[in-house]
Amino acid sequence: IESALELELFPENAFADGIDYNSARNYNMWLLRNLQNGPGQNACKLRPFYIGEKYNIFQFPIFHSLMAFVPPEKYFKTNPEYFSMNKDGKRIKPRSAGIGGCLCMSNPKVAKVTAENMLALIRKDRKLMPNGYCPKIYDLSLLDNFPYICYCPECVKVINAHGGEKGAGNTALMLLYSNDVANQVAKEFPNVTIRIFAYSCCQKPSNTVKPAKNLLIQYCDLFAHGDSFRPLTHKFNKTSYKYLTGWSKTGASLMVWDYWNLVAGGAHRPDTVIDTIQPDFKLFQ
Repeated sequence: IESALELELFPENAFADGIDYNSARNYNMWLLRNLQNGPGQNACKLRPFYIGEKYNIFQFPIFHSLMAFVPPEKYFKTNPEYFSMNKDGKRIKPRSAGIGGCLCMSNPKVAKVTAENMLALIRKDRKLMPNGYCPKIYDLSLLDNFPYICYCPECVKVINAHGGEKGAGNTALMLLYSNDVANQVAKEFPNVTIRIFAYSCCQKPSNTVKPAKNLLIQYCDLFAHGDSFRPLTHKFNKTSYKYLTGWSKTGASLMVWDYWNLVAGGAHRPDTVIDTIQPDFKLFQ
């Protein structure tokens, strides 16, 4: 590395061109020395040193990832039934890889395709990486900016059987699909964990469907439900607090996506939620 520009471009070039593990390790050590390592350095296919197994995710994208395993560019023309139906009876193609769409989760073929493509990725990772660096977590999370799962007759039937849209029917539908995928993956890779999001229409915990043991639930504390400048235990945040404590009662493995400094319209806000951090950490513990 001969210049600052080359250093800045190194991860992108390494990802595109391939990199041996000694070089990747040396680069990661350089980041650690300069206090720059973190989960964003996954382009070198080497786990950052301090982040731990809960963030050992090297797929792309690392969240809002449903379409990584059922890509619309491959399946939408031939199998539109794999994707969400709106209230008008039309199948919806996602607006982009991570935004504006979902899958028809009552269709067992969708879970089968998802599992097959996830297994192919896991096998590929295990060929590319030494055992000590193989990812143990794969993300299978809902897309952003999409307020429902699917309105096809079969999905609606499942949703209504588990509390309806106003209850946790969407969450139950997502868990049934995710459990199916998780069980198929576990047959070949019992030590792999699949992370899903308790987010958007699936934020409410389900009392009727229990998550599979190899699922990790990432609860997303949606700032739209309350006040990020007050602890979750505050009365203004009673909805988020109710959902979080409800998920904890399911016995599922949990992690939290928490919103602190909020960004709107590209403008960084100077304020920090100082009064929220300590009590919320205590609550999470």
